[in-house]
Amino acid sequence: HRELRVSRNDRIFLYSDGLIEASPGASRRVGVEALTEACVRHRGKPLAEAVTSIASELRPEANAVEDDLLLLATEVTE
Repeated sequence: HRELRVSRNDRIFLYSDGLIEASPGASRRVGVEALTEACVRHRGKPLAEAVTSIASELRPEANAVEDDLLLLATEVTE
């Protein structure tokens, strides 16, 4: 059991491995770093737009992906 303190406007992202394993042979660490950097770059956008931009940036060839690809986000509003 873990607790996580959040503040107003914080965002929480859930993702599948298909999103962070963009290149064959690429490590998960590299994929997570790319995801983190993309989240920071798109943090000023509305949430839905940020999710679309992040997913497109990490997996521009999404139609050709054989693995699952999921990026789900929520934003703390209170």
